[in-house]
Amino acid sequence: YPAFYLAAFKPARVLKGDATRSSGAAQFRRVLVVLQFAISIALVIATVIVFEQTRFARNIELGYDKEQVVVLTGAPTRGLGPQWPTMKQALLAEPEIVAVSASSAPPGNPYGTNNISVRAETAAETRQLYFLPIDFDFFETYKIAPLAGRTVTEDHPADRFEYPQTQDRNARGTGGFVLNETAARELGWSPAEAVDRRLEVAGSVLGPVVGVVPDVHYESVRDAIKPTIYIVWQDESRVSFKTIREASVRITGRNVAATLDRIDAIWKQFEPAQPVTRRFLDQDFERLYRAEGRQAAMLTFFALLAIFVACLGVLGLASYTTARRTKEIGIRKTHGASVWHIVKLFAGEFGVLVLVANVIAWPVAYFAMQRWLQSFAYRIELGPLAFVGSGLAALAVAWLTVAAVAARAARAKPVGALRYE
Repeated sequence: YPAFYLAAFKPARVLKGDATRSSGAAQFRRVLVVLQFAISIALVIATVIVFEQTRFARNIELGYDKEQVVVLTGAPTRGLGPQWPTMKQALLAEPEIVAVSASSAPPGNPYGTNNISVRAETAAETRQLYFLPIDFDFFETYKIAPLAGRTVTEDHPADRFEYPQTQDRNARGTGGFVLNETAARELGWSPAEAVDRRLEVAGSVLGPVVGVVPDVHYESVRDAIKPTIYIVWQDESRVSFKTIREASVRITGRNVAATLDRIDAIWKQFEPAQPVTRRFLDQDFERLYRAEGRQAAMLTFFALLAIFVACLGVLGLASYTTARRTKEIGIRKTHGASVWHIVKLFAGEFGVLVLVANVIAWPVAYFAMQRWLQSFAYRIELGPLAFVGSGLAALAVAWLTVAAVAARAARAKPVGALRYE
């Protein structure tokens, strides 16, 4: 733009000392500054909202304790295998291990598309609930306390999910089930009302609801909590132990390196052909929001870049304006105007441009971020603070930039500007 602007001057007028242009060019420069600041403000608002949503997601009450839990992944084809109960006892014998369980997926990992038919014994309608195959002690390992009833335990063998052992269509297997709060509500019960209600699961297994646990954020906050039924599913005749793929080992946090070595040794003892694959559960949690973290970092970079470019635009326009108004500044000073008065005059004119930029940026940022937040089932509410704060920050940056240029021009001696008049 400066190159085209300068090339458009007529040489004869320049040599006469008259290099002024039409008012249209001045308006175009102001439009550029407004657009630069509008983009900058919108990016700053987006950055603030992404950071706030990411912080909200990281600090949300998950409903379980993810700290000091080591996750072991079984073989892809057969999961933890039929030797898992013996391996579990070997792990529990270690003094630095306080709880051990297993499931098809630990918290922080997607359920997948697993669902199972569930019908209350007295109801005609069958519902599809997400189901999570688990081992005993799952809720104790993750410190999930029941809202009503109890959790599944080895003290109650009937809690184990077992299909009927005959081909008779009227035969029924047995099991004890744990619902999350959303599943109980889906079936029309409060947590207390759900306990001891009998369910027909998978069309052939009949058993009671032994307990209801709180809703936990098993997946990212992008996903709504699903109505879930927890089942101690270890029927080798149907699905074998491959359904139970992930072991969860809660450790004390003391002598972590030595404890991990003992876990590895026990794994190799029972799974010599399968390399140990372990990780801490909080790593899964961090991975859930890695994309949001990258997005926030990228937006921060572009917001800073946009602000820098906008400041260059303001600096150029302020320098150009003060150069054209040098004589005006000199006259004002001879009439007693102070440096602060002149700075305030120029800053006020540029402040109007930033206010116009806010009028453009705010609705654009609002609709864009509202649409982005809709991808989260659990999200923050858009408040005025991000918008007002970003607008004031842009105004402060513009004023500081203009003030630096205007103050330098205002401190010059008036005689320098008026000596040819």
